[in-house]
Amino acid sequence: MRPLYVRLPSHLGDLILALPALDALQAAGYALWLEGPITPPWLLERLPGARPWPADRRPKGLPALLLKPSFSAAWRARGCDPRVGYAEDLRGPLLSAAPPPVGEHRVNAYLRLAALLGAAPQGRLPRLPTRATAPQPTDETSVSSADLLILVGSATGRTVDWPGARALADALGRLGRRAVFVPPLGAEAKTAALAGPHPLALGADGRAPSVPEVAALGVAAGAVHGQDSGRSHVVAAARRAAGRPVGRLIGLLGATDAARTAPPGGTWLRGGPLPCAPCLRRRCAVAATGTPPCLDISHHTLLPTIVRALDAAGAAG
Repeated sequence: MRPLYVRLPSHLGDLILALPALDALQAAGYALWLEGPITPPWLLERLPGARPWPADRRPKGLPALLLKPSFSAAWRARGCDPRVGYAEDLRGPLLSAAPPPVGEHRVNAYLRLAALLGAAPQGRLPRLPTRATAPQPTDETSVSSADLLILVGSATGRTVDWPGARALADALGRLGRRAVFVPPLGAEAKTAALAGPHPLALGADGRAPSVPEVAALGVAAGAVHGQDSGRSHVVAAARRAAGRPVGRLIGLLGATDAARTAPPGGTWLRGGPLPCAPCLRRRCAVAATGTPPCLDISHHTLLPTIVRALDAAGAAG
């Protein structure tokens, strides 16, 4: 096995999108040394044989794949050869193989980099099997195919976060359907206030569910609502691995682009058409305050799609 230093993406969604490239590299005979802000246990379990790179050692003397598109990542790996990554953030001179970005979906962009190291795609869609148990919501009724899972919040913020989740849950409740809210880490109390009478799914430690727990919840639910964010990527990859329809992940894009960053196979909606979308920005250039125009969507727009997904899930059992 040939050792390969891999600088992982910093965001959870990008990490999920990198899984096909990492699978291809392992199949090509590389022993992966992974470095990122964290190297979570679930990722090491997903990639048997991969190991975390020691944080106190600068990588050198081995090939490097730089999935994080930053100058600092390329500078840290300057002792490696070759150094493969996209020529972004003024780092082109530090790389030995630096193709320009071409605006493709990030899954394919990562696979294109892996191909420069001799890796052939083993599959083009992320899969994340999970053996975790889905946490029981606060109303003590397990999540089932009759339920909508609502993933609240994202790391991107206002240009991705939709303010209509509570209204959607209320409307489903009036139809006799249950919505279960899933908070992001650190926003458990805020999400509980948003959910009101609707149940909350918390992890075994009483905090926001872990990545494996989110995966298990996403597989168990009949349909899932989320944004183009890390946990939506987790759910899509877990549902694909479990043979569950990924199209029942129904979300709003906001500032992001389904053709480049959204979980493949999901059902994605956007307010509009708008000349400014997708802008891929964290701050809205059109609306400095309030809801960005791309997220100015009534819950009534989503409701029929979600009800059809729940009906189909119930019929499938």
